[in-house]
Amino acid sequence: MRKLRSILRIVEEQKTLYELVADSINDPGPAVRIGQELGIDEISECSLVTVPYRMGDGMVGMLAILGPRRMPYGRLLALADGTAQSLNRYLSDADIR
Repeated sequence: MRKLRSILRIVEEQKTLYELVADSINDPGPAVRIGQELGIDEISECSLVTVPYRMGDGMVGMLAILGPRRMPYGRLLALADGTAQSLNRYLSDADIR
């Protein structure tokens, strides 16, 4: 229960969550950080999957999935990447109109 409270506090404290995602901003594609790689003891039992999405050549945002260390990474990466690709197409179409 204590770990869950710590995780919820991190999620509610948007600054820390933003910094976690922002650390992946220079990654050209999908990235996975597991446990201690996140650099925050309270969520060392978690993993973070990030996938950027773009509008034209510039990055617009980042999809992020925060979950347990043991999760189906391949499936989550495929899902997040597919969602990012859809956003890329949508934003490119919106840019043209």
